[in-house]
Amino acid sequence: MQETPETPPLRAAPRPLRRWLALGAVLLGVLSLGQAWTDLFLAKRAQLVVARVDGVPREAYTRIRVSRVLPAGGERDLACFVPKDGQIRWQLEAGWVRMLRVRLQEQDLAALTALHLRIGEQVLSFPKPEIRQLWTCTRSTPVLPTDQATWTLETPGRLGSNHSASLRNFLLNWPATETILQELLLLLPSPWRPLIATVTLLLLTLVTGRMLVPKGVASSAWTALDGATEARPCTARREWAWALAGLLIVVAVLVRLHWTDPFWFTQDDNRVQFLPNVLFGCRAALAGQLPTWSPHELLGTPLMEPGHYPLTYPPLYLCHFVARKILGQEQQIIQVWAWFHLTLGYLAGYVFARFVGIRPALAAAASCSFVLSGFFFILGRAWTGPTPVAVWLPIMSLPVAYLLAREPDWRLLPVSGLAIGGAFHSANTQFWAYSLVVLAGTAGVAATSASFRRQRLPLLFSGLLLGLAIAAPVLIPQMDWAFRLHRSGGVHWGILSFFPRLLVPSPLVEVLHRDGWSSRGDALGHLFYSGTVLTLVGCAGLVLLVGASLSGLGCRILRRNIWLTTAGLAMLLALGQDGPLWCLLAALPGFSMLNHPIKLLPQMTFFLSIGAAIILERVLTARARSAAAERTLFGCTALLLLYHASPSLPPYTEWRIPLPYPPLPGLVAAEGRPGVLGTNARYIPLAQAWDRNPDNLWSLSFGLPAHYGLLSADGYNPLVQASPENVLACRQMIADPLAAARAYGIRWALQRRGYRPPTVLRDLSDAADMTTSKYDSPLLADLIFSVGKLVAETEGVRVWELPRPDPLAFARNLPEVALPVTARADGVDVSVSGATAGSAVVVNVLMRPAMQARADDVPVHLESDEWGRVVAQLPAGARKLELRYRPRWGLGLACSALLATLSLGLACWVLRGRPKPVAGMASTGNAECNGSACRTE
Repeated sequence: MQETPETPPLRAAPRPLRRWLALGAVLLGVLSLGQAWTDLFLAKRAQLVVARVDGVPREAYTRIRVSRVLPAGGERDLACFVPKDGQIRWQLEAGWVRMLRVRLQEQDLAALTALHLRIGEQVLSFPKPEIRQLWTCTRSTPVLPTDQATWTLETPGRLGSNHSASLRNFLLNWPATETILQELLLLLPSPWRPLIATVTLLLLTLVTGRMLVPKGVASSAWTALDGATEARPCTARREWAWALAGLLIVVAVLVRLHWTDPFWFTQDDNRVQFLPNVLFGCRAALAGQLPTWSPHELLGTPLMEPGHYPLTYPPLYLCHFVARKILGQEQQIIQVWAWFHLTLGYLAGYVFARFVGIRPALAAAASCSFVLSGFFFILGRAWTGPTPVAVWLPIMSLPVAYLLAREPDWRLLPVSGLAIGGAFHSANTQFWAYSLVVLAGTAGVAATSASFRRQRLPLLFSGLLLGLAIAAPVLIPQMDWAFRLHRSGGVHWGILSFFPRLLVPSPLVEVLHRDGWSSRGDALGHLFYSGTVLTLVGCAGLVLLVGASLSGLGCRILRRNIWLTTAGLAMLLALGQDGPLWCLLAALPGFSMLNHPIKLLPQMTFFLSIGAAIILERVLTARARSAAAERTLFGCTALLLLYHASPSLPPYTEWRIPLPYPPLPGLVAAEGRPGVLGTNARYIPLAQAWDRNPDNLWSLSFGLPAHYGLLSADGYNPLVQASPENVLACRQMIADPLAAARAYGIRWALQRRGYRPPTVLRDLSDAADMTTSKYDSPLLADLIFSVGKLVAETEGVRVWELPRPDPLAFARNLPEVALPVTARADGVDVSVSGATAGSAVVVNVLMRPAMQARADDVPVHLESDEWGRVVAQLPAGARKLELRYRPRWGLGLACSALLATLSLGLACWVLRGRPKPVAGMASTGNAECNGSACRTE
């Protein structure tokens, strides 16, 4: 039996390091400014806030923004209502207001005669003479050609003038408090509350660390943090037995869920957005077309640049083959996708756990806790992006673990490059970026060791460059696309309010949904749970780790628990605005447009499970008999996960649209029978926002047009809806619905049974407005019902026909004559033989920077008209116009070649002078245990 190594003598951290740690603790508190600390202690009560402007035209209300300013400096827009009296106004029914912020454009400010604000019982009016004196002008780079300078009015002093001096005077119309704790907290200004809370937490961990540091004989807790983690030898039979035991748990859960619902993983966005578009891309690839663009939604939708659909990922087409040829139903593709990645994810997690020195029983428990976590069973049902993280996160972490434990090897370069590049092509870009950020923090902590920094970090950086080279052909066009979006960071709430859900399975703890997406309030409990055993041990280990690191050990104890430190980094990021790191990450280019810190849950869960398993491994190694303990730990983890992953798991949002998708013979031509709708014009759906009635299928909203081969002016893709081209189209639709409907070729409107026009006039350019229809508004509904003609009523839907829509393609000098159009997965073909020679041809899709055209193999210049449509000036005698959507592949390939060259050059420089072994952590005498095996530094 291997004995526990003696605890190395402790070295007091140098005084400068302690000073830096103290300064870092204060900085953590200052950076922890956020709204959720206030939410934990301070109640909110309903307040009535109304804003009304006089003198501006009706269409200007879509350009005016009225928002309430939050204590942390952010703001939330008020909803714009259209009541029965016809006077449009902004209104907030619940919440408190510190101050209001009103934004107008130059053209609207000129027409404004008065502004009226009512907050609670207080009414403020700003007449015409005061407006120019109080408002400030902000001249920023316009997002759209139609954007003008923005004038802003903030009202801090006026709102508080009628309030008496009290505890609430510094925060205007603050709700009444109910507890002594809340009254005491209100005595402090807002910035000091999170500071005191953070410093108090740090002091508690510091005291814990002082008590933990051994004075003589090492305690069990200290052994767990500072003991040896050496992979104990075991027989092949025992290895396979534990590996198969965990795999059987995973397969049993997946089989049980499949029996419950054959489309269990095809819920929420997977059912109404990802499935139709992924099938469209796979069918296009089989037809020999590169699926870069779809004509079926949003006046022409890019497919690859937004980063939603893994159309450059070869296993996607393997899953499509299995679903189509083996299962005989191609709509099972997302089921096959989930099975494929979750089973492989378990094997990858098990291999990683064994590599870092965890015994087979604990390795199986850790991998099961990761793969069967609520993140994959809730968000994996909603999006296709989460489930590949189960495979690629352990694979991406393996090169880092390899460099921590062994000497650098040239074979590490292709492995790390393929891991990073493959992870990018497999999932949503946001999940990939978060994994890189967390692993970069791991490498940063490991780099505090001089030998690792000198010999190993450059090789790891070389692997990163190779991975970026593999991702660059698609990553560069995506970045070019993303930086043009009319979008800011969305919801930033984190896991702080849901922390009890990390430890206790549902439904033992009740937590409400903060963003209102879920159709069932208990969905969030399952989302955060990953098994109590390893999560509890990991959280306790994090507290001890922070205390020990602040008690004189510095970075040494963090390096000895590198994976638990990585879990702590991921947890800090997952806190969102409640933690110190999210705001720093949001300040980086590109990251400012990302949202939802809960997407860091897989990184936190994986490394927390690995770190906890390492702690348990050290404790069990110190015991004489540990076989019964490891069986108990695995059994408890398996039972809790089986209970958690039962068929009672609710979907994130419950759609009742049937699968497989039924045929629509009453609306669409099928089997030789004529239908009401055709493919020669567009339609627009009229359906209640997030209506979960099964009849909502018949409005053909979301991504369903891609499945049925129809052309919809609407759709569901938040990133595409935030593009400048779609923002302009939305503004045109709300400003003049009749003219815009004609210009965009909208001939039909599908009104679902029971549809009621909305009363809220939304900012249609806001991508965070997650609604069924971006065009659905009171003005559009009034237009359709007044000028439209009811031509059919079938299958729970009414079909309205609008007068004189523009064709999908026409010559400018003959706008009444429609040109034949053939839609493709990468653009459209237009037969222009009937057009006047040399005339301009309008193609009724949105003009985007990636659009290119050729007329009879001759390049054609493209421009956009006042509606944002494509206009091609044809040469004389042209017969065919080929419009193609081609992102900047050339720039991506050039960046890929450059990155690959830099990667290989750096690797050759690092590995020069071999075959003599590179001096690693075995070169000096300081003992250091990095999480996989004990080495010396």
